[in-house]
Amino acid sequence: APAWLTALLYCPPQPVPTPPKPRVRSSNEDDSIERASLYLADMPAAIAYEGGHAATWEAARTLRGFGLTKGEALDLLVREYNSRCVPPWREDELRHKIEDAFSSRAKKIPDLREWSAS
Repeated sequence: APAWLTALLYCPPQPVPTPPKPRVRSSNEDDSIERASLYLADMPAAIAYEGGHAATWEAARTLRGFGLTKGEALDLLVREYNSRCVPPWREDELRHKIEDAFSSRAKKIPDLREWSAS
C-alpha cells in the first residue's frame, strides 16, 4: 500500500489523561451523585479502537444503577468521564449513550444505590 494510505491507518497510542477528582457535595444532600462519581473514576476510560463504545455505554449503564436521572448521569459523563477518553466524545454522543443505557432494552442494570467507596 502507498505510504500515505498506511499513515492514515496507523493511530499511535495516546496517553490517557489523569482522571479528575470527584466533586465534593455537602453531607445534607443525597450522596448518590458523589458515590456514582467515585465509582465512575475507577471505570476504564474509552479509548478509540480499544472498546471505547462499549466502555462508555457500560459507564452510562452503571450510572443508571445508582438511581440517577438522565440529566445527572449525562452531567457526570461530560464533566468527570469524558476528559479521560481518547478522543473525547461529543456531548450529543454521550446523550445518545445515556438514552440507550436508560432504555428498557438495557437489561440487568446493577443496583448500586447502596454502594460505598469504603
